[in-house]
Amino acid sequence: MNSLTDLDIYKKSSRQTKAALADRGNILNIKKGEFLFNIRDKVNVVYLIISGYAVLSRNSEKYGVRNIFLLGAGSLLNEVILDGVSASISCLALSDLTVIGYPRSDILGMMKADFSFNRYVINSMALKIRKLYHMLEISTKSTHLDHQTASRIWKFARDFGIKKDGYVLIPFELRITLLAGFIGSSRETISRIVKQMSEAGIVSIEKGECRIYDLDKLKNYGR
Repeated sequence: MNSLTDLDIYKKSSRQTKAALADRGNILNIKKGEFLFNIRDKVNVVYLIISGYAVLSRNSEKYGVRNIFLLGAGSLLNEVILDGVSASISCLALSDLTVIGYPRSDILGMMKADFSFNRYVINSMALKIRKLYHMLEISTKSTHLDHQTASRIWKFARDFGIKKDGYVLIPFELRITLLAGFIGSSRETISRIVKQMSEAGIVSIEKGECRIYDLDKLKNYGR
């Protein structure tokens, strides 16, 4: 299990900021399936994942749940609230989750005093913005759903996968419903695509355990 001192945001900060990160944070343990915060909540705390995985999503009557980001240890969950506006997204614990929260004012103070810490926060926001650009690009293209599905699983493997003997294991519960929420399609459609990939010996998802047997074929599937 990770600790605060294992994370890049801590390692790359100044001595003064390290002391502030260690002293001013409030550690929370969130059970799998629980929400840390919901859309439109007034949140004045910035959360950093110490261990576990979380999904950031939006929900609407018209489109249902749309999963946007899946984040792991070292990720800032809601630095967007530094603008003082209520939460624009919901955060669900995909696994048992340990986070440390810092008052918005403390984060702003550390950003002002420590350029390295400031850059880490800015880079975190920039990465999310770039991912949103990519999602928007995909949504406006006639990209086949089978390729979108394969690409999403491949990215999970790239970012979080654990190499085993003969396969790569996704270290969190990946169910078809969750995957469909990232693709923006129905559970039935994504289930059919995953079944086809499974029959081709590329990937398998059974009871939430996802194994990838051929990363190259997965990356190029459906092109």
